[in-house]
Amino acid sequence: MLATVSATPAPARPSVDVPALSERGCPYCCADLARGAKKCRTCGEWVVRVSVGGGAALLRLVGWLWIILSVVAAAGVWYVGSVVRLWVLVRAVDPALTPLILDVVRYGLAGAVLLHGLTFGVTLRVIADLAPRRPRWWT
Repeated sequence: MLATVSATPAPARPSVDVPALSERGCPYCCADLARGAKKCRTCGEWVVRVSVGGGAALLRLVGWLWIILSVVAAAGVWYVGSVVRLWVLVRAVDPALTPLILDVVRYGLAGAVLLHGLTFGVTLRVIADLAPRRPRWWT
């Protein structure tokens, strides 16, 4: 028996809407983006211009000022320590106070001030960088 070809075409399959991809991918995870995407579907990062806000900018500024003031304060402590060392050695207040002991105290205090200030300033900067980023048109 011969097969006959029917004149009626097969029913058309329903088309699936595939979003058109842009020429570039996400700058954070390299996933393909839809043409009008403002946020990456894969990693959740905004792909439009974003603003971190005034609070984060203020924290960043305070962090830098804190770091600068800490360096200045540590230099001041070191200078005052050197003046006190010179005064103690010239006056010979106590023979048990050797220059080594005075230098250890001077460098220890200056280092503690510097380390504390840098730690706090860098912490403020990190907190400012952790602020959520929002698009500039976000209200």
